[in-house]
Amino acid sequence: MAKSPQVLICLSADASTLKAPRVAFRRQLWSEQALPDNYTDETFLRSLKISVHGPIRSYWQVVREASAVTQQMDTVVVVAMKCKAQINGPWDEAVPSIQMKQLKRHLP
Repeated sequence: MAKSPQVLICLSADASTLKAPRVAFRRQLWSEQALPDNYTDETFLRSLKISVHGPIRSYWQVVREASAVTQQMDTVVVVAMKCKAQINGPWDEAVPSIQMKQLKRHLP
């Protein structure tokens, strides 16, 4: 059987012209590898597609839509505070938040 020309070229080359065999990267974190920890091969992020089907929005459109959500959340907080004030009375900063009755109940 005759060898292919590529094999003959490779066999006739001296050791200085041959490249070192390429080390295959394995995704095994527990085994010792010849590559550094932060190694990424050339296929890393090759097929990455960023926001292919996502809508394109302007900055001010995003601000307007976010402010609508923020206003709704603020309304919920204000209504909850008004309900709490109706039940407990007005909030006074001078009154400590933990009453002595509640404190005695939790002490041994």
